[in-house]
Amino acid sequence: EGGGGGAAEIELDDDGAGVPLTGLESLPLLVTMAQLGLQPVTDPGALEEASASGMLHVAVDSSAHVCGMHQEGPKGVDPATLVALTETAVVVGKSTLHSLQMFLSSAAVVQ
Repeated sequence: EGGGGGAAEIELDDDGAGVPLTGLESLPLLVTMAQLGLQPVTDPGALEEASASGMLHVAVDSSAHVCGMHQEGPKGVDPATLVALTETAVVVGKSTLHSLQMFLSSAAVVQ
């Protein structure tokens, strides 16, 4: 368990009558940023990952809080760009989680 809000719960509805998943708003999304020279790349493909000098994985929740970070790669992430990569990952993560929540909400209305 992390230090904070406790464990997140996900409820599955197996009768098909309700929302398929609830509790997603409290789960973080992992956003991967790659550093190709001086160029940052969000959600790199296999070729970009293989070419990256470093990658940063940032777990972001819907409130734009960073829940965790991990870097990897032959050289790691350049410390001078670490803050910028993290800020980009937060923006992308929050936006993606919002889009996912909107999609799930509209899917629930259709059912």
